[in-house]
Amino acid sequence: HALAYVRAVLLDEIHLVHGTPRGEQVRWLLKRLDRLREYAHQQSWVKTKSVQKIALSATVPDMEEIAAAYLGNESEIVRVAGSREIEVVRAPGEATKVADAIDLYLSSRAVSEKILVFCNSRKKVDDLSTELRSRLRRWRYKVHAHHGSMAKKFREEVEEDVKKLPKVIVVATSTLEI
Repeated sequence: HALAYVRAVLLDEIHLVHGTPRGEQVRWLLKRLDRLREYAHQQSWVKTKSVQKIALSATVPDMEEIAAAYLGNESEIVRVAGSREIEVVRAPGEATKVADAIDLYLSSRAVSEKILVFCNSRKKVDDLSTELRSRLRRWRYKVHAHHGSMAKKFREEVEEDVKKLPKVIVVATSTLEI
């Protein structure tokens, strides 16, 4: 069995699946992989029966719970010092629509910025980015959509624009975070 030779599993952005049905599926798959690796060791296919498991996240509130759920009782938690400031902007005044809030926000700012707007669905991403493109022309911001249904080439172009343009707004699902 090809998976019997797996020596390590890396679970990046573990907070995205923990506590969800997908997270439960990952937990059971890891247990199955452990059993397969143990069988492979008994058959002398591999030298050790262990599989190294690593879970990564910058935003896990309870690391011990994650470690117990996915990595096992003998896991080690490594905390890396440092953080990054993220400014959360609330809608000024009476703005209730996201497009209104962004328009008001830009009118109150004198400097160019890179702005990320996260939505819960691809449809919301597409609708909001289309609305912002037409509404915010006067501010001369480039507005992009970014989600998993877009071709990889287009997503990479958006990511390049974020790196190099001083005035860019990206409306995205969690794909940009990931």
